[in-house]
Amino acid sequence: MGGVKPKQILEVLLLARGRPVSKDRIAEMLWGETPPRNISATLETYVSVLRGKLGGGGRKHAVIVTDHEAYRLNCDVARLDLDVFDDLTERARGAAHHVARTELLEEAVAMIRGELLEDEPYADWVEPSRTTYRGRVVEVLLELATTALETGAGGEAIARAEMALAIDPLDERVLRVCMLAYHGAGRTHEAVRAYRRSEELWRREFDLHFDPATQRLLELIRARAGMGELLPSLATVGHAAA
Repeated sequence: MGGVKPKQILEVLLLARGRPVSKDRIAEMLWGETPPRNISATLETYVSVLRGKLGGGGRKHAVIVTDHEAYRLNCDVARLDLDVFDDLTERARGAAHHVARTELLEEAVAMIRGELLEDEPYADWVEPSRTTYRGRVVEVLLELATTALETGAGGEAIARAEMALAIDPLDERVLRVCMLAYHGAGRTHEAVRAYRRSEELWRREFDLHFDPATQRLLELIRARAGMGELLPSLATVGHAAA
């Protein structure tokens, strides 16, 4: 993209999703309290570099559009993967049949390639969007894991629950689904191991303790309770709101 700063300008505009971002705001996000002497000229130079890399001619086809003392992404010529993800999950909410809903959510999950803008791990301006989409992805994975468990697809339930736990190890709903999936697959020792692994993390890193519902589930699993007795506990997990 022509260097670190042009790339960051593009990322700022991507996260704005087509809304104008003022030059002063871009400078504040990228340079904080030490902006360049001539903010406008510096940004114009970087945006010119970006336009050369991105192509497109004229205002109608340009990826980056200049507004009054601001820039914005032209969403008529550039569609974001975040928009596609949101569209898929929105369509899933309106799906009449759970099979169609699951297919749409699986398509959304297939888009996940890692952390949002993971090449900017310490940028404060990324964190709000990163937190939002981390939560939305976990909700989608939770629903897929729950649906898989309810339909007897234990392996799929385990895979989705473990993926969600890797993203948010503090979500007990996901841990409970993961434990149930392991237990239902005849891998009760791994259900207990998943509980112990999360319990150690909670205590060591966050000084927290599990909800009684999670502790009770462990007791039932260790007592080799049948899945017919345990599956109703999924009603407390809820469905995805992503």
